[in-house]
Amino acid sequence: MTVRQIQTAGGGSLFRGVTASNPIGNAGRGILRADGINPLDFGLIKNTRVREGHTFQIHANFFNAANTRDWGIPDGTYNSSSFPNEGANEAQNRRIQLGLRYTF
Repeated sequence: MTVRQIQTAGGGSLFRGVTASNPIGNAGRGILRADGINPLDFGLIKNTRVREGHTFQIHANFFNAANTRDWGIPDGTYNSSSFPNEGANEAQNRRIQLGLRYTF
């Protein structure tokens, strides 16, 4: 089942906890899967020689350049209020960092 199907079917009420008589519970190993994490980070650098021994550098770093959401790993604790809420984690937004450097 997908996370959305588990939420629609009843969420945490579908699973039993671990007890002394049932040390395994009824949730299988690895049943919750997160979406892939696909960040696109890259940087651009331009070096310009001003004169011998002096360099001017302009650089730009792009973090999460495609602005894709990473929803994080779903909460796997069956009796948690956020089970299996994969959207509870705040995703990072696109960030651009610019810099100038003069080397002599």
